[in-house]
Amino acid sequence: MGVVASLIQSELIDLACEETDQTLFFAHQAAKLQNLGYVADSFGQALAEREAEFPTGLALEHVTVAIPHTYVEHVKRPFIAFYRLVEPVIPFIQMGTDDLLVYPRYIMILGIKEAKAQVDLLAELMALLGQEDLVAKLEAAQSPEAIVDLLSH
Repeated sequence: MGVVASLIQSELIDLACEETDQTLFFAHQAAKLQNLGYVADSFGQALAEREAEFPTGLALEHVTVAIPHTYVEHVKRPFIAFYRLVEPVIPFIQMGTDDLLVYPRYIMILGIKEAKAQVDLLAELMALLGQEDLVAKLEAAQSPEAIVDLLSH
């Protein structure tokens, strides 16, 4: 089983996310994650601060995503929270740039408990999201369980 399969949970999947503002998105999702026991109350602010310093927007060949995450001390239990935006209107800065905006269709908030696991997790996500057929299936998926199944194999 891959790292993604061990972290993706159907309770953390929203296939009709209507958020339009990054600040509000981070605040709302951090509150939900805290209520479910995944993160500390410091997570939302830490997530926003890290995103400002190290942007996570990615325009890949077949899909545009953002993979925001923050430091391990803000995470209680490891997770991946998956959001498919109804309209990809939340601007993220492209990873590795200072000002190039991308508008992700998918946002995956990562909760990592071990810093060394971050590299493996990001590599696995990039490999998955680089598969055109998988991206098409993510787009067509109608349930959180379908997303879990797709990202777990």
